[in-house]
Amino acid sequence: MPNGWAQYAADLYPERMRPACSIHPYRPDAVQELERCAQAGARIVKWLPSAMGIDPSAPECLPFYAALVANDMTLLVHGGVEAAVGGHAEAHLNNPLLLRHP
Repeated sequence: MPNGWAQYAADLYPERMRPACSIHPYRPDAVQELERCAQAGARIVKWLPSAMGIDPSAPECLPFYAALVANDMTLLVHGGVEAAVGGHAEAHLNNPLLLRHP
């Protein structure tokens, strides 16, 4: 679901919903998108590393982690076995030990 749609749905029912977002940290505009989502009220960023091809221990993620802290946001990450979506070839990316940086 695009971040904008999640924001739209939350805006329709502000008494029941808060927006969340999912931002790939390797995007060139990842920090800007995180700040945009934070300004719109999102407090949580959700990742599925194996499905999204994210190595949470990659140095490319460090600026994103700093932006999470600066914006007082929570990172929600699926770990371990993921069977709900594709990405089984990248299952090693769901190792919780890769989350030492954040």
